Amino acid sequence: MTEILANEGFEPVRNIAIDEDRSALRFGRVENIKKMVRKFTYTKVRKERTNDQ
Repeated sequence: MTEILANEGFEPVRNIAIDEDRSALRFGRVENIKKMVRKFTYTKVRKERTNDQ
């Protein structure tokens, strides 16, 4: 699923707890992500932005 969304320009931005047993992964458009702090990325655009910082 992450690869499909990455191809459309989305990156995972947050893991959200739903309850004790379940969680959800929140995605955002790369151009709307203000701060890049992770060492790994899924999209080429985000890789370029992460290396610049």
